Amino acid sequence: MTDVLFRVGLVLSPRPWSTRLHSFIADHTPNVELAMVRDQRAALECAPHVLLIDESTPWLTSAFVAQARTAGIRLVGVYERAPGRAGQVQLAELGISHQIEEA
Repeated sequence: MTDVLFRVGLVLSPRPWSTRLHSFIADHTPNVELAMVRDQRAALECAPHVLLIDESTPWLTSAFVAQARTAGIRLVGVYERAPGRAGQVQLAELGISHQIEEA
C-alpha cells in the first residue's frame, strides 16, 4: 500500500465537472486521496490540501472561505462558462483567487 501524499476535496456538485474530475483523479493519480464533501463541516474535517468548489455551492460563504484559510486549505473555485462571467465574479467577491473554468 502506498502513502497518501496529497489530499483533494471535491464539493458534491450537481454539475458534471465534479464527477469527471473525481473519476480522472481516481483512475490516473497515485498517492492522492479524494474526499467528496457535502457541507462545510465535512470540508474542514477531511482536511484536504486543496478543495475544489463551485459558485453554486449553497454553503460557500466568505465566513467559510476564512475558516478554510485558517485551516490551511487552499480553495480553487470552479466557475461555469457563461456570458458575463457571473460565477467568476462571485468567487472573487468571496475571496477565492484561484479559479478555473469548468471544462
